[in-house]
Amino acid sequence: MEKICLVHVPILLAAYLAQACSASAQAAKPVEGSATSLRTPTGGTSNVLDKCVMIGGAEFYVAIDNKGNWPNLVTLPRGEIGAFIYNHPSHGFGCGDVELWTGADGGRLWTFRSKVSDHSDAPAKVRMNHAVGFNAKGEVVVVVSGWSEGRRMPLLPVQVCISSDGGRNWQRHELPVNDVPFGKIICSPDGTLTSVWYNKDRANLYASRDGGRTWQLSHMLAEEGNETALLRCRSGKWLAVMRNSAGSMTLFTSSDEGRTWSSPRPAPLRGHPADLLQLADGKILLTCGRGPGIMATFSDDEGATWSSAMTFLSVPWKETDHGYPSSVQLGDGTIVTAYYFGGRKGEEKYGGRADLPDSHGLPWHRRYHMGVMRYRLEDLGKADKGW
Repeated sequence: MEKICLVHVPILLAAYLAQACSASAQAAKPVEGSATSLRTPTGGTSNVLDKCVMIGGAEFYVAIDNKGNWPNLVTLPRGEIGAFIYNHPSHGFGCGDVELWTGADGGRLWTFRSKVSDHSDAPAKVRMNHAVGFNAKGEVVVVVSGWSEGRRMPLLPVQVCISSDGGRNWQRHELPVNDVPFGKIICSPDGTLTSVWYNKDRANLYASRDGGRTWQLSHMLAEEGNETALLRCRSGKWLAVMRNSAGSMTLFTSSDEGRTWSSPRPAPLRGHPADLLQLADGKILLTCGRGPGIMATFSDDEGATWSSAMTFLSVPWKETDHGYPSSVQLGDGTIVTAYYFGGRKGEEKYGGRADLPDSHGLPWHRRYHMGVMRYRLEDLGKADKGW
């Protein structure tokens, strides 16, 4: 069974400096002292980390290496953390599928569990866009879309993947629908499943009344919209934060199980797309990526007002591929937020852009990877500093 032991960021900083600053660099050692004036193996100093920001009070880890894009975190029926990811190191250009990894030790150690989707009947396909949830029986339901290698259209038919054993084995079938699922699948008290799928910048609500095996178009949420985070609060109020065609986000609310929605208003964060989580104390955590980095804000009143924005993690390079945070809360109150970073190097061989000279991964880990941060709300911001 494949396992990846997480490496704490300071060790990786040393490894980066040893490898990046000299072609004949010696073995890296942990670096002590100020991170903004780091001594390199060649005797010089490096300011490469000066403009990177990592919020204080949190633990940062590299969780899944050389893949891990578009993580979608859930709490599995036995209390494990599940991370659903795309298993190719590119921005959707290479042939691949959605995988399930599980997190132990509070999200510090990750183990491969299964390949969720399948494209063995068409090897040149890419299955990566996905939404995840649970039906009333507790089965894991995943709906997956994608395209052909090199991100060639048309969109693939949606593949439904259902597991009754915690994601170890999957039953799969295709739907005659070519939309793109995103985010979480919501299970209402009557057992109806709801998910937002988009196509051509139109965000649609789809519903299933048979545990996720068949899906029907319910109604359109909004035009000029695509990736949408859904949340059903414990009070019954629904929130939807939608990425729009301009690259910003808008917020909708519903009080009738998603049948009708409020007029949109600007979301409280720049960037896109969003993830929503209601914490044990009732607060709503909203995170988003892209834009300036991994950002977060909180609401004490189910989305009516929001706290000031916080930067969890950011780098100064414009073309760094990153974002798509997703969070769960553990029983002890710790929050685990996953995200991805990658440099987009080499994508041209899959049909991607070859003109990204400023494209970088993180200074301490250049390859695509799923990163994880662990934190408690009361600790965030303590000893906050730029690296």
